Amino acid sequence: MKKKEIEAFITKLGFNLTNGKSEHWTLEIEKYKVGIDLKGDNISKWNIDYGNDIKVHRRTTCNFSQAENLVVLECVIRLLRKGYPAKNIELEKKWRVGGNLDVFVTDSKGKAYLMIECKTWGKEYNKALKITLENNTNKEQILNYYLQDQNAKYLCLYTSHINSTDEFDYLSNIIHTSDFKKAQNQIEIHEIWDNVFYTKGIFEPSIPAYDISFLGIVNSDLKPIDHSYLTPESNDEGSIFNRFAEILRRHTISDKSNAYNKIFNLFLCKIVDEDNAVDENYEMEFQWKYNENPVDVIYRLSDLHKKGMRDYMELDVADVSEDDFDNELLKIVSQINEKTKAIKDMFKQLRLYKNNEFAFKEVINERTFFENAEIVKEVVKLLEPFKIKYEHKQKFLGDFFERLLNIGIKQESGQFFTPTPITTFICNSIPFETIIEEKINSKDNNFMPYVIDYACGSGHFLNDAMDRIDKILQLKEEKDFKTKTQKDNFYAWKRAYKWAKEFVYGIEKDYRLAKTTKVACFLNGDGEAKIIYGDGLAPFNSSIYYGKLNNGTGEKQNPVFDTIVANPPFSVESFRMVLENGKDTFDLFDQITDKSDDIEALFLERTSQLLKENGFAGIILPSTILLNRGIHQKARKMLLENFQIYGLCEFGTKAFTYAGQPTIALFIKKREKVELDKVNVLIDDFRKKQLDFSFNGQKNIISKYLELNTIFDDFDDFLEKTKDGKIWKHEVEKIRIFLLNFNNKVVIGNAGDKDKMKLFLGYEHSSQTKYEGIHPYPFNESGKIFSKMYDEENLLNPDKLNTLIYNNFLNQPLSIPKSLEEYAEIKEFNEMLDFSDTTFDYRVYMQSLENPYLEFTKYPLTNLSDDTICEVLDHLRKPVKKSKRGSGDYIYYGATGKTGMIDDYIFDEKLVLIGEDGAKWNKGDNTAFIIEGKSWVNNHAHIVRTKNEKL
Repeated sequence: MKKKEIEAFITKLGFNLTNGKSEHWTLEIEKYKVGIDLKGDNISKWNIDYGNDIKVHRRTTCNFSQAENLVVLECVIRLLRKGYPAKNIELEKKWRVGGNLDVFVTDSKGKAYLMIECKTWGKEYNKALKITLENNTNKEQILNYYLQDQNAKYLCLYTSHINSTDEFDYLSNIIHTSDFKKAQNQIEIHEIWDNVFYTKGIFEPSIPAYDISFLGIVNSDLKPIDHSYLTPESNDEGSIFNRFAEILRRHTISDKSNAYNKIFNLFLCKIVDEDNAVDENYEMEFQWKYNENPVDVIYRLSDLHKKGMRDYMELDVADVSEDDFDNELLKIVSQINEKTKAIKDMFKQLRLYKNNEFAFKEVINERTFFENAEIVKEVVKLLEPFKIKYEHKQKFLGDFFERLLNIGIKQESGQFFTPTPITTFICNSIPFETIIEEKINSKDNNFMPYVIDYACGSGHFLNDAMDRIDKILQLKEEKDFKTKTQKDNFYAWKRAYKWAKEFVYGIEKDYRLAKTTKVACFLNGDGEAKIIYGDGLAPFNSSIYYGKLNNGTGEKQNPVFDTIVANPPFSVESFRMVLENGKDTFDLFDQITDKSDDIEALFLERTSQLLKENGFAGIILPSTILLNRGIHQKARKMLLENFQIYGLCEFGTKAFTYAGQPTIALFIKKREKVELDKVNVLIDDFRKKQLDFSFNGQKNIISKYLELNTIFDDFDDFLEKTKDGKIWKHEVEKIRIFLLNFNNKVVIGNAGDKDKMKLFLGYEHSSQTKYEGIHPYPFNESGKIFSKMYDEENLLNPDKLNTLIYNNFLNQPLSIPKSLEEYAEIKEFNEMLDFSDTTFDYRVYMQSLENPYLEFTKYPLTNLSDDTICEVLDHLRKPVKKSKRGSGDYIYYGATGKTGMIDDYIFDEKLVLIGEDGAKWNKGDNTAFIIEGKSWVNNHAHIVRTKNEKL
């Protein structure tokens, strides 16, 4: 420790320089003095003088050799100020077993009253909590000390530090020893102890010395939360997250998904309670008081949960409060008395002795209710001291919540939580500033962007979008606005994300995730957003939709949003069966069958339905949507006609925790309808006149088109051959797309693979127990993401990919910085289409259309349709769900090789498989591979039987 740091610390404690002495400091409390000598530069000579009355058994805490000594000093000063006599305080008391106790407080008769063990803030303190809870007899300190003097009424684990607001913050976890007076050892203590600490009872202003009592927590007691409580230094097993995991392990909770769903319910209860806190003296309902009846607490929590579901989710929970029941009972009887006790007991059993909102374990009767209540009590006690609802985004709360999601909610049905670096990258690529500025200049009083995520999952996109937009709002001044109503709205919306209630929408089909999104919004300071529990593909007059989402007519189009950011589900089997009124809602509906899994195509159409003209979208889709035929081809046609593509970023297979399919981020802007109408008029005119024409500053635009279409020799050849109506029918589609995208530059990003991909993303995934989730790559102590995609602190860093896309949206000049040469390029979009393809299926090629194999002359190229070379057996392949494969002896092959085993086979020969959708196409990957023997192949690989030695 440096002298300046110590001086700042003791000054904050109230010490002053001693008159007449050199570098000596004194603090006087009720005429009792504590002195500190910092003379010279030798830290070993600096010391603390606790005075004559405080008994110091050994002087290891009377120096500054370790940071813990500052905690002991602060604790002693706090005890003296509280009124504990100095003569009743002992430091470093030696015990026969277990070492030396930091602070020992006796009563007026000299008997043990309070034992305090001090630890430094964060890691060491959390570690001590964990050890105490685990009954680790080899490491335990505080319980060992108690066993040697069981007169002590209270035990306390204590820590303190100077917080970010330059004030002392302390934590005291207190154990009341009255329940285990007769215990002979630590094992017996843990058999009796409920593993609950009380955080309020010694140092609060209303509690005098020697009158320790566990008062209820009031609003002013809630402590601001920071990273040291949540996910602090590596290997810290005592953080809130790991303590919660430890509670589950200790109580043998095997259903983790259910358990984490229950903690989300408790988070919701706590948010409601903090919302209800009208003043600093409001007694919090989210707490478990000393010796409180579990029935009363569960009743109270159930009422909070019901209110939260109604107020925040607009869902009525089928539950009846005790007051509601009593009111109804009074309609039948004159008064609530012993005669009605049997009825009330039955009500209690029906309401509580079943699987309730907080059933970490299955609850079926009174016994299991109380067993589960012990778990609820520990979790409530864990969370009750902290404030979790804020007016501004709290990064560490978000990180903590992310860890809960990674473990607690199974990702399925094509749903994968989008890592926050990717959602931040996409949101940072959207020019929200321009949207707001244009709305202000047009005197639109609702000048904030309307934003929606129609498959919001855990809420990452919405939280990042709101954070981006709110930062813009906070920089505005009254003079920036054009109307009085704009100015009034500015002041009304500026505080605590109040604007989000009007402008932000999220839809989530999974009830648990919808609730999770709402909780996540509150944890990030933006809880006013509309989160709708329902299907993002429902018709726009659906009863579940409200506000801007419900157009009242059920018409297919509802273009009311300025921005869409989303990662919709994909590859969801048989989704057609559960669509509400799909035929009247989607043009693409007729392209899907009962077994189709291409749900992403409908979400792409939903994007077109919801987005205003000139609106922006950043959405994540499977890479296969750019190339596959079928419904994907129809979706691409709709995409290219209704949107202009400004950016494409391919993430590869490791960007998401569980996804194995390559994904892309698609950055698009909705066209004005007049643009398509204009192009159609020009094409019709060309068909009639047969004369080339100018377009967007380019002379002879059809001749320009023919440079990319090598089917025709020249313009005259084109005119001659397109006299054939069938040929013209194909060409007119291609010309339309060419004109719509003429001079359209696209920013292409590619993450690459392995370490190169990790450097691009700035993170890597971990499935290691206690450290699940994403972590910075390369590792850094700050925990910040250093990515090629974006800069956490500089929105428009010219070396980042988001800046290129942002500038491209605004039609700014583009150039690839040196830092992105391996990851990015700028292309003319029309060069990414194959206009020479006679069938033209709107495929978008992110890589060059030039065939890389043409440069090799050793082997001649042959089309696989040549039946003298091979036979394609795709008609024999057949997908089988994992649940129906069994665990047989035959290999089940997919796009990249073996994907499992199966108890039957289709083939028994040597074949070549070529990966289709889901295949890896990087250097060294198994894009094509040979199989032999009995096997089964699914529909993600082409099957080729060779007929001679040429192939």
